[in-house]
Amino acid sequence: MEIFEFIARYIVLPLSTIICTMGWWMIRKLDERLDILESRTNNTEKEVIEIRTELRKDIQYMAEDIKEIKDLLKSNQ
Repeated sequence: MEIFEFIARYIVLPLSTIICTMGWWMIRKLDERLDILESRTNNTEKEVIEIRTELRKDIQYMAEDIKEIKDLLKSNQ
């Protein structure tokens, strides 16, 4: 019985503590990485939406300018 207690106390418990600590550290590190990736994704999505909005506005202004140019050309003829 003393051998079992010795093995449990001095081998199994420290090993299980080390394994649990390493597992907890790895999970915490993965959570941090996921948070960073999520924030980057959110920022990228916001930037894409802004770019799309700017492009739509630019296309709209270009269409208005083309229409004005056509009207000017028609009125000059």
